[in-house]
Amino acid sequence: MTYVEALKYVFKQSPHRSCGDLIFSGHTALLTLWIINMNLQNGFVAKRLWLKILVFAQNAWGILLLVICGSHYTVDVALGLYFAFFVSEFYFVRSLNIYNGGSWLGRLIQR
Repeated sequence: MTYVEALKYVFKQSPHRSCGDLIFSGHTALLTLWIINMNLQNGFVAKRLWLKILVFAQNAWGILLLVICGSHYTVDVALGLYFAFFVSEFYFVRSLNIYNGGSWLGRLIQR
């Protein structure tokens, strides 16, 4: 399906028949990124184990409901988890290396 065909399919009917995610589930990626950021922050949620468990359970339930309600295929949800995790890991590792490295950009960020 081309991009134009996909747009025609999504906007053919009102309300929309699809959310428009054609390769991976953006909903799943957003929920996964929320979990990752909650674990990386040293704020209110990161210091309380019960709240971490509650946030994880809420997100797992949301991801399960995406598959159950039929708005996404299981492979879309799996790819959403995969892309969100590995793209964020790449970003955090890369940004940490730039910050800690001796490059001109790292020195600029440190200032």
